[in-house]
Amino acid sequence: MSTSPNPTNPTKITTLLHRELTTINNQDYYRKKGTLEWIPYHPDPPPPSSLHATSEHENNPEPIYLSLIREAQGPGEPHHWALFVSPENKPGYVFQVKGDAEFMSYEPSVGRVGLGVFEGSVQVFVLGSLEEGGVEVVRRVAEGEEPPRARCRKEVRENCQGWVVRVLERLVGLGVLGSRGEEKVGMVRGMMEPV
Repeated sequence: MSTSPNPTNPTKITTLLHRELTTINNQDYYRKKGTLEWIPYHPDPPPPSSLHATSEHENNPEPIYLSLIREAQGPGEPHHWALFVSPENKPGYVFQVKGDAEFMSYEPSVGRVGLGVFEGSVQVFVLGSLEEGGVEVVRRVAEGEEPPRARCRKEVRENCQGWVVRVLERLVGLGVLGSRGEEKVGMVRGMMEPV
C-alpha cells in the first residue's frame, strides 16, 4: 500500500484505541498511534443481516466494543455525546439523540458508519466489549429510551449527555457492561457538562 498525504495536512484526526483515523479528499486513512505513515483503506459495507464482524484471518468473531463518543461543538457549547458500537478500528453503529434540548429526537445511523460522520473533533472512550447479541440489546435499549424534551428553554434539564447516561444505566441493569459497568457509568456521569 502506498503512503499518502503529509500527516500535518489532516484537519481532523480521530483516535480509536491504538489507531488514528482521518479522511482526506474523500479517502479514509489510518495509522498506528505514534507513527507518521497514513495507510489508505476502504471500509467494508456491513452484511445486510449480520451485526457481528468476522476477522479475515479466522472464523472467530472479532470483539465488538461499546464506546462513548464526545464530539466538540461550538465555543461554550457542551459536547455532543453518542454511543458507538464497532469492532476495533472499523465502522460501526451510532446510537444518539440530536436536536435542540427542548425537543430532541432519536437519530441512529442507518448502517455501519465511520467516525468521519461526526463533524467536530471526536474523543472515543471504550466502555467495554459486548457479548454475542449485545449489539441488539444496545439497539433495543437506545430505541426505547425517551429523548430529552422540555416545554420551554427554562425547563430544559437534560441533553444528549443525560440520554447517554440513562441508556448506559439500563444496559448495566441488564448486565451488558459486565462487573465494571457501574464503575464505567460513574466515570461517564462524572464527565457530564452543565446543560
